[in-house]
Amino acid sequence: MEPAQEQTHYQTLGIPIGASPFEIHHAYLEAFELYQDDSMAASAFFSDSERREILARLEDAYLTLINP
Repeated sequence: MEPAQEQTHYQTLGIPIGASPFEIHHAYLEAFELYQDDSMAASAFFSDSERREILARLEDAYLTLINP
């Protein structure tokens, strides 16, 4: 697995290249749930600043890929 800073947007969301808009949206929602503020799992493994950075990368990947 590549470091987060070197991942493509597809890798960030865990989807294949050429994923449909539905797949992109679904992957984003699933990942967002894992890292949102009230996520017990994410809170156990990541600091608040790390979670915010992850969420920012997820949002950037989503907004880039969903835009035709």
